[in-house]
Amino acid sequence: MTDAADQLDPPAGDRRELPAAHRLDLSGALRALRRRADLSQRELAARSGVPHGTVGSVESGASPNPRLRTVERLVAATGARLAILDIDGSEPVRLSTDDWVDEAERRYPPHLDVFPVTWRGTGPATGFGFVRNRVMRDFDRMWAADEWAGPPHPSDPAVAARRHGCAGGDPADR
Repeated sequence: MTDAADQLDPPAGDRRELPAAHRLDLSGALRALRRRADLSQRELAARSGVPHGTVGSVESGASPNPRLRTVERLVAATGARLAILDIDGSEPVRLSTDDWVDEAERRYPPHLDVFPVTWRGTGPATGFGFVRNRVMRDFDRMWAADEWAGPPHPSDPAVAARRHGCAGGDPADR
């Protein structure tokens, strides 16, 4: 079973293009936003502070990789907002990680799930901890999201295949 995140993660060193379904038609989206705001390219350039030539090249596709800040300014000038969405289509929740520092005032890596640690009887949190084991971290995340349905049932064909050492299906069918 693969999910959308696995399909987007290329192997290390692989610089292939994203699949067409995941690519953004930036020029078309910007043109649509500009027309909805009833602005000419010159008006959009004046409102955003971006040169008129840049607006034209982004809209025509001649500038395939404009800077993020440029796109942000152009989108904001149309009255819209640029957003990053999760796989499920919702905006990611911003983590307040300002307090997540160790004794040397270093921040914990953002990919770790940091949690407050209290020693028995000491009251409020005295530090932070995290789980490095990726399998345990993923299990904890599933458990917290109430997505874990428990271990697979022994009658599941995949479990039976692993138990009997075959590639798939019921061992009785071999």
